[in-house]
Amino acid sequence: MQAVTKSEPGISGELPDRLPLLLNIGEIHVTPLRADQASETHSCLEVQCGGSRAMSDLLLLGLIGGLTLLLLLTLLAFAGYSGLLAGVAVSAGSPPICNVTVAYKFHMGPYGETGRLFTESCSVSPKLRSIAVYYDNPHMVPPDKCRCAVGSILSEGEESPSPELIDLYQKFGFKVFSFPALSHVVTATFPYTTILSIWLATRRVHPALDTYIKVRHRPGVCVLGTARPLGWS
Repeated sequence: MQAVTKSEPGISGELPDRLPLLLNIGEIHVTPLRADQASETHSCLEVQCGGSRAMSDLLLLGLIGGLTLLLLLTLLAFAGYSGLLAGVAVSAGSPPICNVTVAYKFHMGPYGETGRLFTESCSVSPKLRSIAVYYDNPHMVPPDKCRCAVGSILSEGEESPSPELIDLYQKFGFKVFSFPALSHVVTATFPYTTILSIWLATRRVHPALDTYIKVRHRPGVCVLGTARPLGWS
């Protein structure tokens, strides 16, 4: 009986003859590095890692520095907008207000602590102008003995405030008082844009008024101050 060998189309030879060829194709040749080549490769990797780390540190420091500079510029801009660089304009003449009815709260203590009263009076009716009456010179009277009244102007001139408005302020503990018309006053103008403006005004307006009054008028006057945010009519 004769044996018959079956081969695939296009390929000559018997199947066992292809096995060595397939094994040779599937072999993976790995060439080991010499000791000096391995050392050079390791050094290159260290240099690359060190350079990347240094670059990351520089970027981080640059980012922190940029944010710090931006924060400082923002604070300076806020202080400038609040009136840090603004001047105090002092003049004498007719009063800017007359026959006013105000709702106020009395305060005894440092004038720098009156900001909360301005905030409280504005929160009752934000559209009304704020007003403060300072009775003492903070450069001659101890801070804890300085007296003032802070509140809001309810009406001016011949106009009378509405009973509803008076009841609203009295509900929050404010007292109501009407000032008579004045013929001659000393006026100081200072911008009021933020809550920081009040703190700046207490430290800059009073010295300016004090100097003006000492030079041109007799001392012992009562200082009346009004505040209105910029942009209000």
